[in-house]
Amino acid sequence: DGCGGTPSPTPTPAPAPTTTAAPAPTTTPAPAPTTTAAPTPSPSPGSGCSGEPCADSSHCRSKWGHCGPSSNYCNDDSLWKADGCGGTPSPTPTPAPAPTTTAAPAPTTTPAPAPTTTAAPTPSPSPGSGCSGEPCADSSHCRSKWGYCDSSSDHCNDESLWKADGCGGAPTPTPAPTPAPTTTPAPAPATTPAPTPAPAPTPSGSGIGAWFSQADFDAFFPNINNAACSGKEFFTHAALLEATAAFPSFANSGDIDKDKLELAAFLGQTSHETTGGWA
Repeated sequence: DGCGGTPSPTPTPAPAPTTTAAPAPTTTPAPAPTTTAAPTPSPSPGSGCSGEPCADSSHCRSKWGHCGPSSNYCNDDSLWKADGCGGTPSPTPTPAPAPTTTAAPAPTTTPAPAPTTTAAPTPSPSPGSGCSGEPCADSSHCRSKWGYCDSSSDHCNDESLWKADGCGGAPTPTPAPTPAPTTTPAPAPATTPAPTPAPAPTPSGSGIGAWFSQADFDAFFPNINNAACSGKEFFTHAALLEATAAFPSFANSGDIDKDKLELAAFLGQTSHETTGGWA
């Protein structure tokens, strides 16, 4: 350990350096986006309709503008229905599922399918097809060219303004082929005298004003001028007398019993086609 003093210290060997490996980076996958479907709005009453709502929600407004519960009012031509107009409602869209990422498969080529042609369906005729008049309340009746409804041949014919099975007379026949023309000498024209028109009957009575009074009119139509009636003051006793003056032979034969029957038939028809003054 030497001489002459303090011994030299024994050097301590330096520790070998150690290397700490950096941790491997970790990748956190991004969460898959989710898509929330927008709520489907509920259809409002009468959605898609162009007409005014009926007072009774169980009724429909027909294409002629009147309300009622029958199939003549509730159909594809209705101007208003409580469950909406325009045919079948649009289906509710299904929300798209959340997208997932998958490896793209090898592309494959699929031949395009041959196009197919679907013939358009032939529309079935609607009740009263081709008619210009308003439907009758009873579908077994027809509206005559004079505007009145009944089931007789005077009402149901080729001149009817409305029939449940449609208007326009018999279907157009298939034309036959034109035969080869033949030459025939034209016959001498025959002269037919024009028929003499029958003279119009001359009224022999004094008009309904002589026996149908204001009191009789009020008894027939007790509520016709009620404030709730939208047509008040339109059809009055004076207006009826003025109208019959334009048709001198109406209920004016001179036979009062026959004339009363004719007036009663007219008033009964007008009451049948309207509210009759009771509403």
